[in-house]
Amino acid sequence: MDTAELMQTSRAERLAEAGTEPDCPFCQRPRVLRSDYIRCNRCGINWLAEEMHLPDYLNRDPRIARTESSTSRIVEQPEEVADTLSQR
Repeated sequence: MDTAELMQTSRAERLAEAGTEPDCPFCQRPRVLRSDYIRCNRCGINWLAEEMHLPDYLNRDPRIARTESSTSRIVEQPEEVADTLSQR
């Protein structure tokens, strides 16, 4: 079996893998649990375990949830930090 055939077989096996996690919000197929993330094999999107605290994380695009979380951290800085940043 050459490399291309091996890659196709491997991809087909991943796509056929039965997921046990909640459905992907994009393709509506069950996601699979990996060691430290949840993955939608069909979409190729990963939801990281370290980000599960983000609001409604599993039902959203994780890239958007990360962006909104980092933006809110900037907005919620103490006034003295915000004052220092605005004086630059």
